[in-house]
Amino acid sequence: MSDLLGLDSFELPAELSLIVAWKQDSDYEGGEVSILKNMAEHLKTACQRTLDAILGREVRAYTPDMHLEENEEVLVVDDPQLVGDSQVAAIVLPTQPLQLINAQSLPKRPLQFYAALARTSEGDVAFVRKTNPHTPSAPGACSRSLALR
Repeated sequence: MSDLLGLDSFELPAELSLIVAWKQDSDYEGGEVSILKNMAEHLKTACQRTLDAILGREVRAYTPDMHLEENEEVLVVDDPQLVGDSQVAAIVLPTQPLQLINAQSLPKRPLQFYAALARTSEGDVAFVRKTNPHTPSAPGACSRSLALR
C-alpha cells in the first residue's frame, strides 16, 4: 500500500486523549475528557484495531460521487485546505488546548462525535467516531446491564 496516510510506521503513544463535541448553535464546541488509565487502555486497543483495519485496505482519494467498498477501501480527502477549514478538525486536531471537562461538566445535550487523539512527534492523529457514546434510556423504559461470570 502506498503510504498516502502516513500511517505505515505509525505507533500509538502510551497516552491518548478523549475528545468529545456537541452542537452549539450552528457550530461545534468540544473539550478534552479526563480519563482513567484502564479507559485509556480500552481506547488504545480500539485505535490499534482501527489502524490495523485501515492499513489492510486500499486507499482512494475521496470525491462526493464515489461509492465506498465497505471493508475493502478507505477514502481520503487529499485537499489539506478542506481538512484545515473543517469544524471537526478544529476540535479533534486543536491548535490550542481544549477545555478540560469531566462527567459532571459535560453538556446536557447529545454529543455529536468523540475522538481518541494520539499526540506524537510526527504530528497528531485523531480516531473519530461520529456517534453519541452515551444514549440515555427513554423515560419509563427498562434498562439493564449484562455481564459474564
